[in-house]
Amino acid sequence: MGLENVSIDPKAGKNLLKICMGDIYPNPMVVYREYVQNSCDSLQEAEQCGLFSQKNEKMVSITIQSKSITIHDRGIGVKNDNVEKCLIWLSYSQKTGQAIGRYGIGRLTGAKYCDKLVFETSAYGEPYKNTIHFDAKKAREILASTEEYEVQEVIKMVTTRTREEEQADQHYFRVTLNNVFERHLLNEEMAKRYLAETVPVDYSSSFKDYILNPAFEKNLEFESLYKGLITCNVYFNGAPIKKSYDSSVTNSNNQEERVGNANFFKLEHEGELLAWGWYAMTVSAKQFTGSVSFRKIRLRQLNMAVGDETYFDNLYSKDADSSYFIGEVFAVHEAIEPTTGREGLTDNDYKKMFEYQIKTKFKSMAKEYYDLSKFGSGVLEPLAKSIRSLRAINRDVDMGLKTSEDTKTERAEINSKIQEAKKKLQVDLTKIRKAGKIDTLIDGIVEYYQELSDAETEKYNSQKDVQKANSQIKKINLTTEIEKIMGEKPESGAADSNPSDSPSPTPAPDNDGSTSSQNNTNTDDNSPTPTDDTLKSELDVYKTLTSLERGVIKKVYKILNGQKDLAPSIREKLKNKMVKQLTKK
Repeated sequence: MGLENVSIDPKAGKNLLKICMGDIYPNPMVVYREYVQNSCDSLQEAEQCGLFSQKNEKMVSITIQSKSITIHDRGIGVKNDNVEKCLIWLSYSQKTGQAIGRYGIGRLTGAKYCDKLVFETSAYGEPYKNTIHFDAKKAREILASTEEYEVQEVIKMVTTRTREEEQADQHYFRVTLNNVFERHLLNEEMAKRYLAETVPVDYSSSFKDYILNPAFEKNLEFESLYKGLITCNVYFNGAPIKKSYDSSVTNSNNQEERVGNANFFKLEHEGELLAWGWYAMTVSAKQFTGSVSFRKIRLRQLNMAVGDETYFDNLYSKDADSSYFIGEVFAVHEAIEPTTGREGLTDNDYKKMFEYQIKTKFKSMAKEYYDLSKFGSGVLEPLAKSIRSLRAINRDVDMGLKTSEDTKTERAEINSKIQEAKKKLQVDLTKIRKAGKIDTLIDGIVEYYQELSDAETEKYNSQKDVQKANSQIKKINLTTEIEKIMGEKPESGAADSNPSDSPSPTPAPDNDGSTSSQNNTNTDDNSPTPTDDTLKSELDVYKTLTSLERGVIKKVYKILNGQKDLAPSIREKLKNKMVKQLTKK
């Protein structure tokens, strides 16, 4: 017998329906994601068609009543001629491009957790309201039986469609899950938390004000990309849902701590933008604890979550590194696509390039937190502690509780620690400023250790004997101390120091808790004029500018340094603003 073509009659079994009814998603909360993302797509289309007179009309409303869940939007709606294709057929979707939903299989997800699904819709310009009733309970019974059916047969057995009149200017889509028996779906707090982490909602106003806006001011491209994000107003039982990011956190010491300003970055390959994102650390550069719901860097595509907070964990050099950051990476290249269940990305060359670049970025971020943390705990904290100890000893001497001779050795030891901390600060801060990557974060970590130092000083001053004698020590101004140190000529062993310089003898301690020479008494209110060597070092950050531009900046710096009545902190802030504005790319 020769080669013969045999006709085929392909069919789909009933178990295909089981997959579409949520079996591919182990997490029941995915129900909210699937319906909200469809609503967002519909709202985007309605907005493009000019159907909203006000921005707040672009809204998804979720309501829980008893054992019923309703998700309602005022999007474009489903046209009468497309109702059967979109709401009854399986895996039918015309969505492309910037649509979040792609495959048309999420519509029946809720059928796994309720007895009846009801879809109601009206398209703008059509005088119809279509309603689809899907008997989920009956469908599950059929699927559990031993009877063999084609998937089309089962759908016909459990689905009904009705149509009625509607005003032509109405446009909406509403899905209702009746008699929901999955308790997690009915848990309002769990649902809100899931939505905040998953769907394309905006950040809170306070988070934008304190964390994002300062970064926008530094980089207009960052602000432009942010404004281009797909966002929808999602309300749960009347309350607005926002991303869970906050401007402060509770650290491991049960203390409230600020989150530092956001840092913007892009990932590109051969001129193509693969992704962009932002990240932030605590001002102390310490880990975010497990109680912080928004810790770690999250992946998003079209502003919808891909995977969970652990998705990037294996791309860090060390497991602990991931807990030092919060942030988001927005994949924008069309070839970087989420899998059907959005648990990850589809495997291709662009995914590999993206993951290689994000891995490289994470490595540089880890160095940032390491350098900042080291600068804080290894420099600022010991410096403040030593100065505070010296002031306490000097206080005891002034009160006649101890003699200068009795404290000579102790003061010498503390002075040695102060000089060591000063030298280390000078070296580390010079390196940080030359690197230029984390200089903007210095203010935050200085502020953090300033607060710690103030608390320790207040603790000392609150002691009964100190209160009784009315002999409190004054607080340490770390910013002033830094200005003093960075205004001094580098000591032997410090960065850029002359090898021929010999170390000067250790000056005697003054009552202010720092050290001074006979001709220079450093106080919290007075600092030496920066030297030419210091000025040269300060101008290093402008090395990318022209010599003419650097010459003008040098003149400005000399004017600022010559203003004796200008507070050092103000002088430094003015210089920092100049750096931020004049070195923008």
